[in-house]
Amino acid sequence: MSKPLEEALNTVSGIKEIRSYSSEGNSVVVAEFELSVDPVVAVQNVRDKVAGVQGHSAARSARRRCRRWTPTTSRCCRWR
Repeated sequence: MSKPLEEALNTVSGIKEIRSYSSEGNSVVVAEFELSVDPVVAVQNVRDKVAGVQGHSAARSARRRCRRWTPTTSRCCRWR
């Protein structure tokens, strides 16, 4: 499930690093952006790319959540 999301996110400009953590039935993909990137724009770009992955069979059945990380939250984006 992580692979199609990683590939889609890999095309978003300003990403510093992409990490993913997977276990049976669960996948978390984290995109870290360069500090110069506007976080509001970054989240929208990620949402747009994730929406484009909906046709992939594994991603189609997943519940997707995308959140901007702030110091008071624990993660930025989570797909389950």
